Amino acid sequence: QLIIENERTGEIAYSFKHGLAQEAVYLSMLPQKRKNLHLEVAYAIERIFNHKLHEFYGILSYHFNKGADLDKAEDYMVKAGDEAMNVSASSEALEYYKTAMELYIKKGGDAIDVEKIAGLEENIAMAFFNKGNFVEAVHYFERSLRNKGVKIRTNPLLLVTELTLNLLSIIRYLYLPNFAPKKAPSEADNRIMKVK
Repeated sequence: QLIIENERTGEIAYSFKHGLAQEAVYLSMLPQKRKNLHLEVAYAIERIFNHKLHEFYGILSYHFNKGADLDKAEDYMVKAGDEAMNVSASSEALEYYKTAMELYIKKGGDAIDVEKIAGLEENIAMAFFNKGNFVEAVHYFERSLRNKGVKIRTNPLLLVTELTLNLLSIIRYLYLPNFAPKKAPSEADNRIMKVK
């Protein structure tokens, strides 16, 4: 009496008549049984939909997280964040990236890789940037750079001096290209230019 049968796109689907009934049944299970069911669902999705797995990254991250397989949960959260960024769903991407970073820190303890944290912080910064939250984006970009070993200047006088020199360099490149030194852009320059 609690479950109804529906047909969706040629497949039979079962659902609870009411969300409260679903919640009551879910909470009545032992915690280990719930974890095992979440893992079974996740493995079934991986097996059945392996040809279009990218459509299920979010749900896979949810089930692996609830099933306490934190490595797979983190991996799918990052992939779900990347998918969300590809379709301009920055808010969704932000949640996936933040949760992935929290999971990584939780499972890593003292053995966390600062390079990996820096990469996740850069992803979070890009999500904030795409949302138009530039203050938060700069904060996470700076955290990412610090974790990569880059020193961030905070002295206002040095910042103004550096800005002035950079502007003069741009003017020289624009108006005196023959006198400007030829230099190939570094990998960091290319990554900065991709930020629109």
